[in-house]
Amino acid sequence: MSRVVNLNLGIYLGWLQQGAAFGGLPIPEMTADLERVRGSAAAVGYTGYDALIDTARGKLTSSQLPSSAFDQISDLIRLFQAQARGIDAGALSLGIVLGWLQQGARANNRLISLATADLESARNHAANSQYNSYNDYIDQALAKLLSGQPIKSISVEIEILIRLLQGQG
Repeated sequence: MSRVVNLNLGIYLGWLQQGAAFGGLPIPEMTADLERVRGSAAAVGYTGYDALIDTARGKLTSSQLPSSAFDQISDLIRLFQAQARGIDAGALSLGIVLGWLQQGARANNRLISLATADLESARNHAANSQYNSYNDYIDQALAKLLSGQPIKSISVEIEILIRLLQGQG
């Protein structure tokens, strides 16, 4: 159970970090995602995150700029990565990478060079987290990017990959 919660927590964090860094996320969506981070972190027993989430929410609601919460989101990632162990740590890192890719594909604003590196990183994290059956989707996404297609072209592969991994618990 904790592997899938860590995967989902990572997806929320990667999604938020990509949105804060490059735009493409509405403030209400970001504040809702921060509450999902809070719930997921509580479910797996992480500590020390409430103040960071509260500060990020406050910055978002007062400035209305996605970038205003970037530092707190990055601090949350570091905090959780420092507390995660074993397979859970791999699942958290995998989720973060998938969140970057998912949000970057949705907003069509992640650099191809970053996305290709992200896909290779996802492959490594998935192996370390003992997931299976993911290679074909990563290979398909890489082939699209390496053939010159835009980042938005891999949206389907990323969505399928996320659902596949979530289904493995």
